[in-house]
Order: sequence, then structure tokens, then C-alpha cells
Amino acid sequence: MIENLTLVPDDHPLLSQTLPNYEFPADVDTVMVANKLAELMFKYNGIGLSANQVGLPYRIFVMRTAPNLTVCVNPRLVDVSQDVALLEEGCLSYPGLHVKIKRAAHIKVRYQTVTGETVTEKFTGLTARVFQHELDHMNGVNFMDRAGTMAKEIAMRKWGKLKKLNKLKRKFGYGR
Repeated sequence: MIENLTLVPDDHPLLSQTLPNYEFPADVDTVMVANKLAELMFKYNGIGLSANQVGLPYRIFVMRTAPNLTVCVNPRLVDVSQDVALLEEGCLSYPGLHVKIKRAAHIKVRYQTVTGETVTEKFTGLTARVFQHELDHMNGVNFMDRAGTMAKEIAMRKWGKLKKLNKLKRKFGYGR
């Protein structure tokens, strides 16, 4: 099950569900899940990847954090700044699509490591953005839902065209 993971389509049911907390000890190897997520994130040149994006119903995500990789199990926001940043975001579930999204510029978070240890950290900049994006995945929130009305409409039209293009690319052996 975990050996042959791949990104699920954008309409996969797990992408629109709130995932339950991950229970330690689990019937699945948490380190193995984290390693496979990291492997796929790097393969697709992402900066974050949630378990539900590969069809796993676990509240786990990985993200690139300089100079390391951070694995977050049962992540949650503890505090968010009033300062927001409007930046373009992409998503591995929507290859080629970028949408301007407002997110808190500074956050305080709590999550568990792969061993179950609880960690509290403060993130800013890109790390804060990635954490919020991946947490949204686990809460069944699509990043386009965070866009303004006009930006969302434009993104949805563009995504329809990109899906057709991506399907053609796969048919002829290009892309994923």
C-alpha cells in the first residue's frame, strides 16, 4: 500500500475531508509514511506534501525547511499574526496552477514528530505559508478556496484547461 504511492487526482474524496488525528502507536510505520511523502515531494519538486494528496488518510505532512525536512503529525495552529502576505501559491494536486492567496505572515504551531513527541514552533515567511497550505489539505480546504472571488473564477477556468493539457501530456508519455 505505501510502496506504490502516487499523487491522487484533484477530485479525490480525501482531498475534501477533514482527516482525524493520527493515533500513536499506529498500525502503519510513521517513519515509512514520512519517508515516502518526502520522496514524492522531492520527485515532483514540491515544498510540501500531505498524506491525503497520495491517498493516505493520515494527518501527516512533510515540508522543506532550510536546511532540513520537517515532518508534522497532527499539526495545528496555536496563534496567527494579524500581518498577512499575499503571494502566489501552487499545489502538487493542481500542477501548473498558481493563485494569489493571503495567509498569516507569522504563525505559532504545534505538531508531533514521527516518534510522537510534541513540538511547538514559530514559523515565518515561506515556512509559515507551506505549513498553513498543508494544514488546509488535512482540513479538506482547497487552496483555491482561499483566493478572492475573481481570482478563484480565473483559476478554475485555467485549471480546466491545464487538466486537459496534463491529460494529453500523460497520454503521450510526458509528465506524471
